[in-house]
Amino acid sequence: MESEQNLFGVSLNRWRLEDQADLFDVSVSSIHKWIAEGYPSKSSLKEMIAWVRANRPLSNDKSLSDARRQKIEIETELRRLELLIKQGELIPRGEVSSLFTDRIMVIRSGLTNFHRVLPPKLTGRDPSEFGRIIKKEANALLERYSRRSGVLRGGK
Repeated sequence: MESEQNLFGVSLNRWRLEDQADLFDVSVSSIHKWIAEGYPSKSSLKEMIAWVRANRPLSNDKSLSDARRQKIEIETELRRLELLIKQGELIPRGEVSSLFTDRIMVIRSGLTNFHRVLPPKLTGRDPSEFGRIIKKEANALLERYSRRSGVLRGGK
């Protein structure tokens, strides 16, 4: 820094590019790029900050290498997920939703038809057997519900 300094050790008259880079937590080469875009490197601190706020929101300022690295990381994660799907370790959300919708329909259908299925099986039986017969039908329905089907057929 050149010239006089204030209480914080910052030049009141002129900031070196290195000082400006430190202030905004960027490289000196970024400051050079900013200057080409109109950054007021020889102006007051207030003008510099105003330009940065208007033109370079610090929270979103990513270098091209950062963006490329992030893209590679995302592509790598996508390939890993695709491999897990092929290996049967992951199931796409749509398939899971469809599978459980089918299973719910099995239960719904079975329960709504209990009134048709049970009377013939209970007719002529001793009332003491009703509980066992109803339980047997309910277990058969649960068995149909819990059978592996679709994407779960080959699962573990």
